[in-house]
Formats: sequence, C-alpha cells, structure tokens
Amino acid sequence: MLRQVIRETREQFGHVILLDCHSMPSQLSAAPSDPVFDIVLGDQHGRSCSSYVIDKVEAVFVGQGYRVVRNTPYAGGFVTKHYGSPERGVDVLQLEVSRALYMDEQTLQRGPGMLRVRAHMASLIESLVRTQSFSRAAE
Repeated sequence: MLRQVIRETREQFGHVILLDCHSMPSQLSAAPSDPVFDIVLGDQHGRSCSSYVIDKVEAVFVGQGYRVVRNTPYAGGFVTKHYGSPERGVDVLQLEVSRALYMDEQTLQRGPGMLRVRAHMASLIESLVRTQSFSRAAE
C-alpha cells in the first residue's frame, strides 16, 4: 500500500517527502557525558533523503529550539531503506522524537508539551509544502 501511495504521489506532484515518525526514550544511555538531543533525523547516512530536504528539516527544528542530531543512534529502518530514493524524487526521512517532549514516560499519558510538539510538526510540514521547487533536492 505504501509503495502505491508513493508512486501515485510522485506521479501527481513529481516529488515525495515521506516523514517516518517515531518516538524514542528520552534517556538512551546511562552515561552522563553522552550528548542530549531531542530529535534524531535518520536518512541512512544520505541514502534515503537528499541533503536539501534533511538540511531544511533540521533548520526548521533547530529554529524551533530543538537539539537535533543525524543518524545516531537511529539511521532509519525498514521504511527508509526500502522506499527512500532521492535520485528518483522520493525523499524518506525518519524522525525520532524524544518522548519527554510530549508525554509522561512512566504513565505514557500525554504531557503538557503535546500541543507544542504538534504545532511544531504542523509548522515543519507547512514549511516543506511552501518549498517552491525540489529540483535541487535530487542533486
């Protein structure tokens, strides 16, 4: 089904950006010296998403105040590996978002940050939609 949606979207618009969203625990290791981050962008080390798109996504998140890293500890999974093809106009980017930003990790209940994260995600999508041309994305 996903392959069909990607194909139909690319045929209609000439380009696809698929954001594969996940949540991650806020504390990935016990070492206090490890870097702290809010969002991990996974593009299979440049294989599933063009630099143009990932740079734009990162800039939006950083502008919103998030600490962003790429590909560590998550470089992407099945969806990025199997569907990402930036040279053919199919950019697939995995987004791992720290649960601490929007929920209580103990109870798994929505937290006060949920509305903020939702608004920021909507803003990201609006920013991507406003991009006039993805001709540079395939470079």
